Amino acid sequence: MTRPGDRLRGFAAGWCCSGTMERVVDPLIADLQREHYEAVRSGRIWKSRGIRVAGAITFLEVLFMCAWKGLTTADRWTADERKSLTRAALISAITALVVTMLLVSQTAEDIPKVLLHPSPTRFLFLAPYPFAAGMVLGATLGIVVGLGGRPLSRRLVAATVVGALTCSAIAFIDFGWVAPAAHVAYRMTVGGSDPTPDIGEESLGALRRKIEQVRRESADAPLGFLAALSFDYHRRVALSFSPLVFTLFALIMAGNLRRRWLLGIAACAAFLVYSWLVIVVRPWYLQPWNLRTPPYAAAWLPNAAIATLAAALGIFGALRRAAHRLRPARPTA
Repeated sequence: MTRPGDRLRGFAAGWCCSGTMERVVDPLIADLQREHYEAVRSGRIWKSRGIRVAGAITFLEVLFMCAWKGLTTADRWTADERKSLTRAALISAITALVVTMLLVSQTAEDIPKVLLHPSPTRFLFLAPYPFAAGMVLGATLGIVVGLGGRPLSRRLVAATVVGALTCSAIAFIDFGWVAPAAHVAYRMTVGGSDPTPDIGEESLGALRRKIEQVRRESADAPLGFLAALSFDYHRRVALSFSPLVFTLFALIMAGNLRRRWLLGIAACAAFLVYSWLVIVVRPWYLQPWNLRTPPYAAAWLPNAAIATLAAALGIFGALRRAAHRLRPARPTA
């Protein structure tokens, strides 16, 4: 019979060292099991359930603090791990910068030729959306090229996931508030007047309030207007998760493929497929083929495609490793 906390301890044993298990995890699990047993023995079922929930939360907090200490303590990192992580971060930063500059320069060509002295701040206003794309591609290439071809330690994986969560938070702020405001400022710089923001230039909070307002006044809403608002809202949130999705995809690829050139090609191909899906996939009111695709499904489909590809690759790698372990050893001469 599985006791409360046994699964938590089994999970921690796969990530924590023996010293952390002995000093931190084992006493915590022992206290949880003792309090749970006393509550059950006294017939206090709801209290026993509350103890399990509180114990799980405390366990996650302790595990997070231990992981943070392990990530931020420099002497726990090997020289090879520091070198690999530095190389991955450098590749990511350079790729993000190059992609941002290329996309901004390409977009800046749309400035009307009648402007004799266009303001150089237009490049700054055009940067938020390209920066998010460069950050996704940079993180992916940084992982597969910087970390690929070598065994991935748990410390490297944890540090990479923390970096991906940070990038997703930055992308959420970028898509939700910075990029819409910058696009409005760009139109003011080019056109010289204060334009009325369209759907893509509303902040995420303003877009959410408009969706609620249109739902309350659905009888007078134009056809497809609510769907357009919902699609833009969900698409921005979905794009904010793209750094995390691509990071997990890149980690799985780096753990299953050893040739770095093949990893780089696969990463670029996945990014191109994702970009194509973002451009092509639209909800039903914008599709020429009358597929009743809900706005949220159309917005999240690119992320779901990359996540499915990553899951398939991970399952294939696990099956291949299991078959390799079960293969009988060759007899020695």
